[in-house]
Amino acid sequence: MGSRHRQRPPKMAAILRRLEGLDRKAQGWLLKADQYMKGEEFEKAIPFLEAVVVHSEPFPRLQQILWELLGDAQMAVGKCKKASVCYLRHHAHSRALGDPRGVARAECNLGISYMQLGLLKLAGRSFMQYLSNSRRLGDARGV
Repeated sequence: MGSRHRQRPPKMAAILRRLEGLDRKAQGWLLKADQYMKGEEFEKAIPFLEAVVVHSEPFPRLQQILWELLGDAQMAVGKCKKASVCYLRHHAHSRALGDPRGVARAECNLGISYMQLGLLKLAGRSFMQYLSNSRRLGDARGV
């Protein structure tokens, strides 16, 4: 998935241990998606990620992670427009959760997806916001 600067979201098995109330079917889909993502079989992971997104609305942190992973999978298979929508959702969840690092990752990913779509003004704005947040976070690598 390129040379994007970001940390990998936590492994799905670790997330599941912290979630109570997510039904067994959704847990199975999540583990299957994780398996496909690890094997870089992104096209196969997408339907499972989409299914879990629908069934995990009561879990905002999981929603945040899922939207980022779904965006990553869409980018990996060349669906940049779909990826940008996922990254916008990731951005919104990160903001709502008060996660500045998540917001910065979403802005970087948005910039990349917009650039791939030829939306250079939007890409530039996203990258400038990413730069600003990286400075604020003291993230020298991001700067």
